[in-house]
Amino acid sequence: MVKYFATLDSTFGALADPTRRAILASLTLGEASSRTSQASSHVLPAVMKHVRVLQNAGLVSQKKIGRTRFCGSRQLPSGKPKTGSPSTAASGKALSIP
Repeated sequence: MVKYFATLDSTFGALADPTRRAILASLTLGEASSRTSQASSHVLPAVMKHVRVLQNAGLVSQKKIGRTRFCGSRQLPSGKPKTGSPSTAASGKALSIP
């Protein structure tokens, strides 16, 4: 349970910054390389720092070929409930967080 909240905290922490949200939105359109930061208004070290935060949160993947890094967005897990677990709405019970 604690690991889940730590993952959730890092995800929301990564998405709290508007620059990282913009980077993630552009990566959902397709893979980008470190050379594409030259076309943006940000310098490469700043972009790569934001990408590293997104990668640590599990939202972005990176691969390095030569001196070029390629970044892409990861598939987010679906929010479907696990089978066999009772729904809180169906059972009429509220979810309690310790």
